[in-house]
Order: sequence, then C-alpha cells, then structure tokens
Amino acid sequence: MTSQERQFGRLIFIANAGRGKHNHKLARVRCFCGTKFTVRWEQLRRGVVKSCGCRSTKFKPGHKPSTYRHGQSAGNGSREYRSWCLMRRRCLRRCPEFGYYGGAHPPVRICKRWQGVRGFENFVEDLGPRAEGKSISRYLDAGHYSCGGCAECVANGWLRNCEWMNPVEQGAERRGKFAVKLLHAFHVRQKRRKAA
Repeated sequence: MTSQERQFGRLIFIANAGRGKHNHKLARVRCFCGTKFTVRWEQLRRGVVKSCGCRSTKFKPGHKPSTYRHGQSAGNGSREYRSWCLMRRRCLRRCPEFGYYGGAHPPVRICKRWQGVRGFENFVEDLGPRAEGKSISRYLDAGHYSCGGCAECVANGWLRNCEWMNPVEQGAERRGKFAVKLLHAFHVRQKRRKAA
C-alpha cells in the first residue's frame, strides 16, 4: 500500500488490529490531531469514520454543533432524553405504538415548543428532571403532549397535559379511580407555579 492509500480523511492507518466482537476486521488509526483509536475497516473504507471527532469540537465562537447542544444524548442518554425520544417515536415514526398515538384518529400530537432545535431543552425546562421510577404520562391518557404555554397550545386551547408519574399513579389514573383528583391536583400545582 502506498501512503496515499493508507490515509482515510483525517485518519492515517497504523496497523491491523485483529477482529472485533462480531468478527469484523479492525484497524488501528491515528487522527491528524494525534488521537489513536481502533475502528472497523469497513467504516474506514466506506468513509463513515473520517476523524476521531476532533473536527466536531472545532466550531466558530457562539455556534455549537448539534451533537453538543445539551450533552444529555451521549451513551444511552439521560432519563429525560430517553423519555423525550420515546414520546417523539410514538407520535412521529412508524413503530408498534404508532397506531395508538401518531397514527390514531385523531392523532396525538406534540406541541411545537417540544420539537425542533430547542425541543428537548424546552421539554426539560417545562417538566423538570425525571425522578427514578417515573415516566412521562398524559392526563387521562387523552389529549396531546403539550406544554400549555406556547403559541400553538394557546391557539388550540391545549392545557399542559403531561407530568412525570410512577406506575402506581399511572395505573390509578388509567383505571379512573383518582383521575379527576390527579387532574385537579395538577392544575392547582400549575397555578402555584405560575403565581410564583
């Protein structure tokens, strides 16, 4: 191999690194910035991996790349980020649950404040941190995933319809035993938050 054939984007081939977990050929490479790491040959050859990631950290002042927007999506993501992704999946993508949410008649929608570039940050700002053992729930399992305060919610008359709930609260709500009580308590808390 010539030196030209041994360079892949910003990566320079150092040596073969054996085989990986699923029997993929691995290569040891060095990035122009000096970082050394192991990558699958196939990803190198196809141009999927072109650097160690150093290019994504070099950005203009005042501009953050999308992968560094909130820092909660790394690895498996934070509890809040996973809930936000699952909410979007149910409402926006074809998946097993889609028929009960985004594919239902009428479809369950997500307000615009919780979508777009700052959607996740707004979602966490509105609902707060998710406690261990809780998940997002819509009151009475009806209505949309809505913040209640954005222009779309106000124009359509949507109240804030979501809260972090544990399985006991969700079960009681779904059975209807305490649904009205929970809804009333939620609106009381919402009024107190606005007053504060």
